[in-house]
Amino acid sequence: MLSIIIPTLNEVDNILENISQLESILSDIDHEIIFVDDNSSDGTYELCQNIGLSNPRIRSILRTSRRGLSSAILEGMLSSRYQTVCVVDADLQYDLKPIKDAFLESENGSDLVVLSRDMIDKHVASSLPNHRKKMTRLSTYFMKKIIPYSLSDPSSGFFVIKKDLIVNNINSITGIGWKLLLDILLSVKGMKIAEVTTSFNMRSIGKSKINISVFIDLFEMLLNKFLRSNTLGSFILYALSGLVGIVILLLLQIFFLQHQSNYMPPLFFASLLSIFPNYFINNIVTFRATRIRGPFLSKHLFKYFLICSIGFFINISILENLGGVSVPNLLVSTFIAGVWNFFLSRWLVWKVN
Repeated sequence: MLSIIIPTLNEVDNILENISQLESILSDIDHEIIFVDDNSSDGTYELCQNIGLSNPRIRSILRTSRRGLSSAILEGMLSSRYQTVCVVDADLQYDLKPIKDAFLESENGSDLVVLSRDMIDKHVASSLPNHRKKMTRLSTYFMKKIIPYSLSDPSSGFFVIKKDLIVNNINSITGIGWKLLLDILLSVKGMKIAEVTTSFNMRSIGKSKINISVFIDLFEMLLNKFLRSNTLGSFILYALSGLVGIVILLLLQIFFLQHQSNYMPPLFFASLLSIFPNYFINNIVTFRATRIRGPFLSKHLFKYFLICSIGFFINISILENLGGVSVPNLLVSTFIAGVWNFFLSRWLVWKVN
């Protein structure tokens, strides 16, 4: 018995082909296919729902308030009926035929079976462009250095795993970004791992989802993993995004203190000016998984403004208690106000649980 988890975002043209191939390959294995959709705009979820009405093996989950490949897969895994779970992308870049071999390896006692792309170790002919091959090999080389297992393709998006391993380690897995396999390899110790080779090519239908956010996700996931916190990585991204405000603050501080000793005006204007760029940067970077779009941008900007205004008075109060403006005092007051702004924004503006 096998549950196949397929995360989707605007993959309507690939749904029927995925189902056709998987049902043909797994014709003699009891299985279910779960599509986890991040609120696609092209009718992906609606198509999956309609197919499920006549085919009980097809299930679908709609996520409306959050996005992210790894978190979508985890939701699918936790809702699966069976204890053996397969994860695969919806874009049909992986050759699905070896899924049966991977399932048999799992049945024979492997905790995790990775369907490794043959392009990783061999310079084989492929429709992938050279820059994509080089990028994949470079990231794979880096990942091999940090995982506690010997594995040829730790960045694969195609693998079979025992559900219990996920359930028992759910608090250690960050669920951030696109590389859930890497997250699992860094979180779960002592697994018996097997590999099955599969081919990998460029997608023929739809658009690639790879962009700069993929690398931000990886950076945050690794931060959280090595800091042993599912929050610190996000806070560091928030602090880095706030560098815009810090630069404005320092420049205005230098300008005003040349003309007057009162530190209130530069601090006030710097805080006011930094709110707007920080809001949009954090919307794109720090809180990208719950990114605010459309008419809600202005509504949530007002909330963010109120939170940061309180943070401004916290900053002033701390500076006064510490004896005025100096670099150490400014660092302390900015950090404490930043912690306030981060957690209140996380809970009330971007609503991250």
